[in-house]
Amino acid sequence: MRVGYFAFGIICFSCSFYFLSHDCSRWLPNANPRSHIGSDVSKEDVYITVKTCAEFHQSRVPLILMTWWESLRQQVYFFTDEEDGRLRALLGDHLIATECGKSHAKFDLCCKFGHEFDYFLESGKKWWCHLDDDNYVNADVLLAVLREYDWNSPLYIGKRSRNFDQTHRFRGESVTYRFATGGAGICVTRKMGRLVSPWMMAGKFTETCRALGQPDDVTFGFIVTNRVKMNITTREEFNSHQQLLPELPTDTLLSQAILSYSNKTRRRRKNVIQIPEQFARFSVREDPSRLMSYHCWRYPDTDWCPARKM
Repeated sequence: MRVGYFAFGIICFSCSFYFLSHDCSRWLPNANPRSHIGSDVSKEDVYITVKTCAEFHQSRVPLILMTWWESLRQQVYFFTDEEDGRLRALLGDHLIATECGKSHAKFDLCCKFGHEFDYFLESGKKWWCHLDDDNYVNADVLLAVLREYDWNSPLYIGKRSRNFDQTHRFRGESVTYRFATGGAGICVTRKMGRLVSPWMMAGKFTETCRALGQPDDVTFGFIVTNRVKMNITTREEFNSHQQLLPELPTDTLLSQAILSYSNKTRRRRKNVIQIPEQFARFSVREDPSRLMSYHCWRYPDTDWCPARKM
């Protein structure tokens, strides 16, 4: 089957270069990790959602299917805005076609995020990790991070892209809060899910987004840090295209839990990770995201990876 996913990806990947430039996507102290506390967590305990849209069914989604999806295929569910027969044949009930709007407007994104949350609660899993369709996940690193924490505690794990507090109006009052950027991945325990559910379940999340006037990740951070009065547990291993990805030290790349990419130029460079030349199996033209080369660096025996350059 893997060869089939690769063929599907190669057929579609010629579209990806254009699509890379678009996006589809007072507190308590941080939790103290305890190395043994979550040791009973396996990948079967994690519900992973990828927020995508029809626009990226033939570019970003095939890249995921070619690479990190294989190691987490039973845990990953794609939430999109349109039915797709080709993806349905590949993913079965792991493709969730919502009735959310097809635009990139913030409230359409909130609609999908709300569906992701509802499905997580129904799943009975210990953890929920929300991702965007431009993320790459290192399964073993992500699981190692989650195992540092007590899944019975209310936890909200991610990384901020704005290191200052947000202040907005919410139903007539001025509110201050923080948020972890959704583009870096967000992981939440079931207990946190229960705490935030009054503002989230059964369409309430979109209502909360409208009342705050902010997109999904921002609104979720507001619910956690302002309504529930909990804080973000920050992990540097979670990375988004909001940061300067070329500045990630190459000797740390294999130990990152979540990576991302963008075709947008920042400081005169494409905002992608830098692959050491000796491990770059594909040219930048062949692999503008650099995540195919990254995957082959991490898993050199993958059947579609070309021979290592000498």
